[in-house]
Amino acid sequence: MEKRNFIPIALTFLVITGLIIAGNASAFSIDIKPDKERATAGEIVNFHITITGENISGINDLVLNISGPEARNCQFNTDGTPLADCDGIEIKKLGQSEKFGYGYSENQFIKYKISLETKNFDSGEYNIELTANSDSGSSSKTTGITLRDKKKK
Repeated sequence: MEKRNFIPIALTFLVITGLIIAGNASAFSIDIKPDKERATAGEIVNFHITITGENISGINDLVLNISGPEARNCQFNTDGTPLADCDGIEIKKLGQSEKFGYGYSENQFIKYKISLETKNFDSGEYNIELTANSDSGSSSKTTGITLRDKKKK
């Protein structure tokens, strides 16, 4: 009789331990899509960003990190206001889901359009990473674009 009770108790213990260890590993996810993956230096490249999750209101700030032949960082708050130097980068908040209860609900979202002016960028491959920071951690997503030299006449 004692052996039969041991298996369900052991399984319950393992599940609870796994949940405690996992914690709130990924509070939100990020989707970042450029309007074009290849552009000519001098063009504006727009990035459409959607952040989804259960506690979007817990995001403190966002950081756009551009790496490649040229490097730039742009830190901004959730309403799109730059918190650091964001020359050549325009951030527009497109919308946000309504909050329910204490700020927690399923399927919360924030949408942004980030426009990158590429006239001061060298040609080459660039990684564009967006990181959303909260008190419980951070989530990131990376995409890439290629900038070509302007055509000479």
